[in-house]
Amino acid sequence: MALMGPSGSGKTTLLNLLARRQSARGALASGDLLVDGHVLALDTFRSLASYVEQEDVLIGALTARETMDIAASLSRSE
Repeated sequence: MALMGPSGSGKTTLLNLLARRQSARGALASGDLLVDGHVLALDTFRSLASYVEQEDVLIGALTARETMDIAASLSRSE
């Protein structure tokens, strides 16, 4: 899936809100977050979905696989 839009349009805010990340605190939203028509517990949702921010730093000495493993580990640690 891709989420595209101009700078400042709220893409990162939307993703942070959906992922319930700390950086979304203070954002106001209403409604339900459903996956296949069901409300999921946060732990279950995080086991199914994540995203890597554009600003994440890539380490040139790592392989693509190692970079993805590190990004996945970091996304689970929140």
